[in-house]
Parts: sequence; structure tokens; C-alpha cells
Amino acid sequence: MLFKRFSVAAVCVLLMMTVTVLLCGALSVFLRGDADNDGVVSIMDATRIQRVIAELDDDTDGGVVTRAHFIGDELNILDATAIQRYLADMGNPYHINELVESGSGPSPVDNQLPIIHR
Repeated sequence: MLFKRFSVAAVCVLLMMTVTVLLCGALSVFLRGDADNDGVVSIMDATRIQRVIAELDDDTDGGVVTRAHFIGDELNILDATAIQRYLADMGNPYHINELVESGSGPSPVDNQLPIIHR
């Protein structure tokens, strides 16, 4: 009887998760500023931004822009500078190295994604 209750509960949970994903879309969580998507914000992320801007690397999937665009209308050198300033402990107005959800979109007011507080 316990197994039957567990399996019914498991099916209900799976159904709720499926409906949530279908209605809300799949959201992924990423580290703000992690341009190279290695799980750490480092100088390599600023370098990756610079390489994409210089067209030495491509960003066909839009991942660099999603994870590391903070300033202005498009990816630019100020995004790389913001990471460098963060790494030099010169302030963090763009919430670099904080988890955010993609798919929720940037705020039209401040161009920042919603923060997930740890």
C-alpha cells in the first residue's frame, strides 16, 4: 500500500513539473559575468568578451551576451571592464558573480536580470 501511495504521489509531482515547464518555459540558472560558462568569474571571462567583440570568437548561441552583458544596448568593452573592476574589488554595481535565471529577461528599467539571493 505504501508503494502505491508513493507511486501516485510521484506521478502527481511529475505531472506538476511538466505542466510548469510547459506553461512557464524552461529556465536555466547561470552565474552573472561567467562569459565562458566554466562556473567561475575570472579574467578569462573578460578576455572571452573581448574576443567576441573583436570577432575572434563567435557567440552564435548568445550565451556570452546572456551571461555577461551589463552595460548599453549590446555586448561592448564596458562589459569586460565591469568584470575587471569586480575582480579588482572596485565595486559590483552589476551583481557580477551572482546567480540569475535566464528566460526571465532583463528589466526594462535597469537592464539587469533578477537576482537569486543565496
